[in-house]
Amino acid sequence: MQTNGIDLLVLFPSPNLYYLTGFMENPGERVLMLILPASGEPCMVVPQMYKTHIGHDAWVSDLRAWKDGDDPVSLLKQAIDEKAPNPKKVLVDDQMWSLFFLPLQQVIPGAKFDVASSLLGQLRMRKDAAEIDLLKSAGKMADQTFEWIITQPFEGSTENEIANLLSAKMTELGGEEVAFTIVASGPNGAMPHHNTGSRKIERGDVIVMDFGCRVGGYYSDITRTVICGEASEEVKKVYEIVKQAQAAGVNASKPGATCESIDQVTRAVIDEADYAKEFLHRTGHGLGLELHEPPYIVTGDKTILEPGMTFSVEPGIYIDQKFGIRIEDIVTITNDGVMPLNQCTHEMQIVK
Repeated sequence: MQTNGIDLLVLFPSPNLYYLTGFMENPGERVLMLILPASGEPCMVVPQMYKTHIGHDAWVSDLRAWKDGDDPVSLLKQAIDEKAPNPKKVLVDDQMWSLFFLPLQQVIPGAKFDVASSLLGQLRMRKDAAEIDLLKSAGKMADQTFEWIITQPFEGSTENEIANLLSAKMTELGGEEVAFTIVASGPNGAMPHHNTGSRKIERGDVIVMDFGCRVGGYYSDITRTVICGEASEEVKKVYEIVKQAQAAGVNASKPGATCESIDQVTRAVIDEADYAKEFLHRTGHGLGLELHEPPYIVTGDKTILEPGMTFSVEPGIYIDQKFGIRIEDIVTITNDGVMPLNQCTHEMQIVK
């Protein structure tokens, strides 16, 4: 913060708050903020009902509690005036609700505001050994869930029913929270973020399954595409192209490479096969305390990959009104290469 001329960091319930303090909570209507000055000790302005909880989970000892009916904004102003009088540059959570940001602007009207990710993104994208262990555990649960789901009957089931099976299995394996489940069958698979619905799976359908869970605050995110009954020659062709593109992206991921170079490598395989217009999204995104966080594997992101950076490699081809195919693994950059956090097969799987 001092190096970058930042006087004050203000966080509300978010992955950033958890990262810095150890306290995890979803945002609510009550003021709950970390006040972190560039020098000196931080404090937290917290609802009285959370004080014991925060005192147990967080290392911050200076907790300034307010009761329902009190004016928390005056307490917030008092804390800021004490910790960082007249701050010129203030970072706030990227997703801080306007309910809290607008009063904060009034409390420090002369400050210039910027997003916390401009600083914390640089820290959070470099995972340490403990974080990588949690990501490995979450990735293993995703692998085991896929290996199990392909043994289950698909034909005649709805997308929702398959999604429910995925969720139940991840929970059974120990996932703290099911992050999401996308099941897109037949023509629905041509929409990368299809809203899983009531469509019944038919023989010959291509089914894209994108799912993940959370372990110790850290997420998994995997995509595998399976075929019900029998694959057409077109499906076989497109599947092989996506598989090659995904492998090329993983193999190109290493220290010193740029994020955009990985995107360009995967895209080149698909472009060469004349499916450039059917690759509808970036190659990947960072993963950690959030499902999407820096770095981003997309042309224009010139971030140089370093050990500990963890992200998805997930090229796809989407044939409108027919089917889609995507293969996604999470990988971590090591000192001398790359370590995939997903180990389940990339070979085409036929389900019943």
